Amino acid sequence: MKNNKGFTMVAIALIMLAVFVVGGSVIYLITKGSTPSSQNTNTSVNNSPQVNQNSVTNTNTPVQNNPVSNNPAPTVIGSNADISKPKTDCLPTTTPSITVLYPNGGEAFTVNQKIIIKWSSCNVNNVNIALLSGGKDFGNLTMTPISASPGSFQWMASNPAQAFTQSGTNNYQIGITSQSPNVLVKSNTFTIQPQVQTQPITLIQPLDQVVWTGGNQYDISWIAGTGNVALSACSTNYTNTGYSPQQCVPIVSNLSSSGSYNYSLPSSTSSNSGFVEIKATDSTSTYDSHIVKVNNSSILPLIGE
Repeated sequence: MKNNKGFTMVAIALIMLAVFVVGGSVIYLITKGSTPSSQNTNTSVNNSPQVNQNSVTNTNTPVQNNPVSNNPAPTVIGSNADISKPKTDCLPTTTPSITVLYPNGGEAFTVNQKIIIKWSSCNVNNVNIALLSGGKDFGNLTMTPISASPGSFQWMASNPAQAFTQSGTNNYQIGITSQSPNVLVKSNTFTIQPQVQTQPITLIQPLDQVVWTGGNQYDISWIAGTGNVALSACSTNYTNTGYSPQQCVPIVSNLSSSGSYNYSLPSSTSSNSGFVEIKATDSTSTYDSHIVKVNNSSILPLIGE
């Protein structure tokens, strides 16, 4: 019985030892297995898209706080670059050119009118300016080449094509040329017409100091003037040293710049006599007049004579 009891105790001890060894091994394996898993998890975290997304988010954060990137202008960098860019389209490598600015077509000028010809140019030193009409070159307006840089030239308009066309109004172009480099440009078409005559109106009839009698007809005639001529009879304090108009009565108005009018001088039942100033006035209020002696006419009381 003693031997069986001793064997039993040994067996129990062996079983406990085995349990301890197996349990420790299991715990070790679990611990060892969990450690690489944790390491792999960390590695996965470092390489995972989530980490990259956080990295991008962190990178964008200062950009969002940057006031320049918040500017709604689409090309901030381009705008900054433009600051140092020359503010001109004419660079040393640009093809030489000339552009006529004025006249630019459709203008109507008169002979002897002052015209400022204007142009812009690029990489051109000197220019000549010519007058063109109907395919003909009527010569340079500039005696010698002038500097292109001012971009303007004053010209007194002329109408040389009139001798060929027999027309008062003619079409023209301005031609601007440069010989070195070789550049030729033309303006659009404009017109030049004769100068408007502004000769003052001149009263032809009646002659000064003639005698008119009421009930008769008399011609009043005039030349030149600017149109819309009006005739009137005015009272006058006439003396040998001169006269001063007092009161006027209209005869007729809205007549042509040159012409005549047959005037019926009204008669009077009573005998009277006085001096009347016959006046012709045009649309510019320019007038000419003659003094006539009037007898037996009702016009005299109307003008205070």
